[in-house]
Amino acid sequence: MIVPATGIAVFSVNTIYTKMIEPRPSLSMDFEKGIPESCSTFVVMPVILSSVSGSKSTVSSMERHYLANRTEHLYFALLVDFRDASARELPEDKDIIGVAKAESEQLNLKYPNHTTRFYLFYREREWNPKQKCWMGWERKRGKLEDFNSILCGEEENRYRIPVGDPSVFPKIKYVITLDADTEIPQESAARMIGVIEHPLNRPVLDAEQRRVKSGYVIVQSEIGNRIPAPSAGLFQVMLSGQAGFDPYSTIVSDVYQDTFQEGIYAGKGIYHLRAFHALLRRKIPDNSVLSHDLLEGSLTRCAFASGIKLLDRVPSRIAAFVKREHRWIRGDWQLLPYMLGAERLNLLSRWKMLDNLRRSVMHPALLILVLCNIFLLPRTPWVWMLFLFFEPAVNVTRVLLRTLLRKTRRVFERISVSVLGQNIFDVVIQS
Repeated sequence: MIVPATGIAVFSVNTIYTKMIEPRPSLSMDFEKGIPESCSTFVVMPVILSSVSGSKSTVSSMERHYLANRTEHLYFALLVDFRDASARELPEDKDIIGVAKAESEQLNLKYPNHTTRFYLFYREREWNPKQKCWMGWERKRGKLEDFNSILCGEEENRYRIPVGDPSVFPKIKYVITLDADTEIPQESAARMIGVIEHPLNRPVLDAEQRRVKSGYVIVQSEIGNRIPAPSAGLFQVMLSGQAGFDPYSTIVSDVYQDTFQEGIYAGKGIYHLRAFHALLRRKIPDNSVLSHDLLEGSLTRCAFASGIKLLDRVPSRIAAFVKREHRWIRGDWQLLPYMLGAERLNLLSRWKMLDNLRRSVMHPALLILVLCNIFLLPRTPWVWMLFLFFEPAVNVTRVLLRTLLRKTRRVFERISVSVLGQNIFDVVIQS
């Protein structure tokens, strides 16, 4: 009962507190007319390619990112690993990279520029004795660390660059990292760069470059769900909830940012290249952390940028959703040694990790509570309902109250029963 009770407590405090405080807009430079050369930025997609069709679709995603953010001094790159294998090389590897190279070169011809705009980086597999297979070193974290190393001019590197001009590397100041299923909407890249470039947001490191004295190394935007395609299944539609953009809401409250001036890094955002590399290079042991985003945000310093949104695709199948949840929960528990012993973590970062662990055991705890209530307290079988349905009930009540208040202010405005029902359904599913 303790774990479900803490869930109610945390939800209640967050809900009440976010209504009491005024959301703070992010300080930002105005780069609407273009990104200056001093803020040259790479938009990168760390991916694992396992087929020729995957190469084509990934390059197409890179093209869409460019079309939504067409501006000077913004470069786009794929950071490629091959899938895990029992051998260092597989017969299809050459075809996969060959197609990715040809498609990337075609993009550079299609959108000519005075410098190369589209890049392709890939790494060979390495033997991992713990995983007992050939794979890319440290997966996504390794791809980004190797990428940062090559941009910072370090000679030792695992990457091969079949497409691209290394002469632009010394000019790069920021890196925007996206997952393969993430969309970066129109002009979002310039807005993210504007936030992290603001003088009050620029990171200042101490003499030993082990701590951030002021400013931020990472800026994390809002993350929403993409609108499901017409062919999407029921599971994907239900999980997407209220997808897309709300044109009437541009600033949202984040408890951590508005209270402690720190956000939570979710692995999709922008970071200051050299500060990020100085703080994290070789700081995390190999094969120790699967979910590294929260740890990286805690070891550096992350800001939450309200009003800037990235869009994620919801898993289309239950098996994919469960696999993703298992990976996240496993990664959260791997952070336990850092939560208990890392010197560079403040109390707020330790609380974020503890809260993730609490949420990871919430569903098993609720199941145990239901079973105990039924078998040990059969005369009061309703007790478990208070814990299981508290959050959905509060969210539905909030939707109804908002609708009622809006109706009282706009007497002649009609209320769509179907839209109201859809909103209630969405908040119940998301709770």
